[in-house]
Parts: sequence; C-alpha cells; structure tokens
Amino acid sequence: MAKKRIIIHVSLVLLAILALIILFLIGVFAGFVVLGKGSSADAFNTTNWQQVLNILK
Repeated sequence: MAKKRIIIHVSLVLLAILALIILFLIGVFAGFVVLGKGSSADAFNTTNWQQVLNILK
C-alpha cells in the first residue's frame, strides 16, 4: 500500500512540473509574439535567447 502511495505522489509531482514547463512555454510564446510584437517563428529561436542571456549577464 505504501508503494502505491509513493507512486501516486511522484506522479503528481512530475505532472505538476510538466504543467509548469508547458505554462512557461506558453507564457514565453505569448509574451514574445503578443507583447513584444515578434514573429511566432522566432519565439524559440536560440539566437534570441542567447541575446537575452547576454543581457542578463
């Protein structure tokens, strides 16, 4: 019984992490395209993200 409970808890944690990642990606896309007036094709372009990381350094 304890093994089943652990599996359920681990599954819920993994599901929550997956949901957070998906929501983050949706937020990045919406922010880049809607607020930033960028192209949807460039939202996940690695060159753009490298520039963001360079600015943050």
